[in-house]
Amino acid sequence: MDNQIDDNGALFLADISSITDLNLAKNQIGDTGAKHISTIKLTSLDLSENSIGEMGAQEISNIESLTSLNLASNQIGIEGARLISGMPEITNLNLANNQIRLDGTRHITNMQKLTTLDLSENQIGDAGAQEISKIRGLTTLNLNANQIGDAGAQYISHMQGLTTLDLRSNQITDVKARQLSNLCGLTSFLCNATNYISVDVTSDEITLVSATITDADFANFFQSNDFGMIKKLKISHSKIDPELFKNLPPDLKALSLKSVKDLNGNMLSIDQFLKNTPYENNLEDLSLENQYIDDSAASVVTEIPRLKNLNLSTNQITAEGFLKILALRELQSLDLSHNQIKLKSLDQSNHSRRVSEDSCPAGASIFRPKS
Repeated sequence: MDNQIDDNGALFLADISSITDLNLAKNQIGDTGAKHISTIKLTSLDLSENSIGEMGAQEISNIESLTSLNLASNQIGIEGARLISGMPEITNLNLANNQIRLDGTRHITNMQKLTTLDLSENQIGDAGAQEISKIRGLTTLNLNANQIGDAGAQYISHMQGLTTLDLRSNQITDVKARQLSNLCGLTSFLCNATNYISVDVTSDEITLVSATITDADFANFFQSNDFGMIKKLKISHSKIDPELFKNLPPDLKALSLKSVKDLNGNMLSIDQFLKNTPYENNLEDLSLENQYIDDSAASVVTEIPRLKNLNLSTNQITAEGFLKILALRELQSLDLSHNQIKLKSLDQSNHSRRVSEDSCPAGASIFRPKS
């Protein structure tokens, strides 16, 4: 359940003058609360998913020390964008879903210190993309769901400093998406127009989001590129052919899957693909979030000998699975939050297997399971 901090709560927080980094996302803070918060000398502020309007944006614009600001999913509008654009030190800005439209982007263009910008879901169109392309220092840009077509994509193609670009849910054709993917320095590119995957050969990581990838797609991709350096693979909210895992580099060190299904729309069977994979002996980091992992699959995970970091959050692991995971004696980080672990429900006859602080892997940083 989310917090419910309102304007009065913000008033109490304003008394803690030592705070420099404040995250109050998903609360009930309005313009009055923004006024209270503006009295704190912050460098980073997240008020996403609140009720901040133009007046609240004006109050926040007075925090001259801010370098990072997230106001996603509020109601600041065009005038709010104008007010925020006057903040001198901002380098990281998220104004997603604020109805700032084309006129708002013209104001944002004045923020030449920006390196990271998220204006997704603002209906800026091709003309807005043209405005944003004038911010020369950007390295990370998210323009997801903005009614951008090939004309807007052409303007973005001139932004040679970009390393991360998200243009999903727009109207960009397959041909233009392929051209964009070849931008010099681009290491992460997301676009629904194509299943074409692009990774800079100097990168050691592949990231796939909202993709549909067959074994043939992946095999062709690896055959046409030099991926001896690839050590990390992240896939989320995608449909994939489980056979593609046979084509992965044997030296893979980190694998992350979140809400990944097979091509038929069924949740990917983790215990099947983990068995007899060519890279399991080298894996050090494994994240399997929201993959319906049960105690049986958790048992398979314990057969990966070199794991140091393990994330199995938001699954179906019980106390029995938890006890099996403790066999991984080399773990340094473990996240089992949002499972079905109830340690008090263990049979007392298993007293010798009971979990204690001393039974955890040496040196592990534990995220305690939530019942």
